[in-house]
Amino acid sequence: MDPKALDNVRRLYRECLRRAEHEGRKRGNTEAIKEMIRQQFKRSMKETDIDKIQEMKKAAVNGLLNHLIVDMKGAEKQAKR
Repeated sequence: MDPKALDNVRRLYRECLRRAEHEGRKRGNTEAIKEMIRQQFKRSMKETDIDKIQEMKKAAVNGLLNHLIVDMKGAEKQAKR
């Protein structure tokens, strides 16, 4: 894998773990979420097909964005109260 793409995957992994930390604090299951993320990345570690890698990265980014949107909407609802 090209070094730039590898760096992007590492950054995505770290961001997923940070998000897990945030979500886990709210729900009390930080380690379970982080372990799920670790397992997903480990399962995909040996993938060499560039198209599949891009597809998995896109799915992870979409998941992160969905969590952010849900958090923002929740914060808006609380602010209106």
